[in-house]
Amino acid sequence: MNWISQAKADLRDLLATDGFKALAFNPPSLNDKQAVIEADSPYITNGLTFGEYQLNLTVVLTFKVSSNKTMTEQTDDALVRFFDLVEPEGWAVTDVEVGMVDDNSNTYASAVISINNTFVKD
Repeated sequence: MNWISQAKADLRDLLATDGFKALAFNPPSLNDKQAVIEADSPYITNGLTFGEYQLNLTVVLTFKVSSNKTMTEQTDDALVRFFDLVEPEGWAVTDVEVGMVDDNSNTYASAVISINNTFVKD
């Protein structure tokens, strides 16, 4: 497995430990408590030294729509857990947007999180 696929697989496995249905690809449909790992833009940039690369990803967390209070608490709790999971593994959170996402006839609350990490190419 190449270093990009390995990084996404490791992130997927890490998020799955917290109960998210984590996927390293765009699924045909969304579900409650799902974490979808996608390429961010730019996807890969140079690191600070030769042979280092910064991998930029977006993670979309989805939640079942409920009352505003419940969705806000659920989103905030999930974000805190997300930070606690990824930051010790070297991932830096650069941006978070919360809102709603439509999927076919379903609407989900969502948190769109931009993250990055630096890797040395083998």
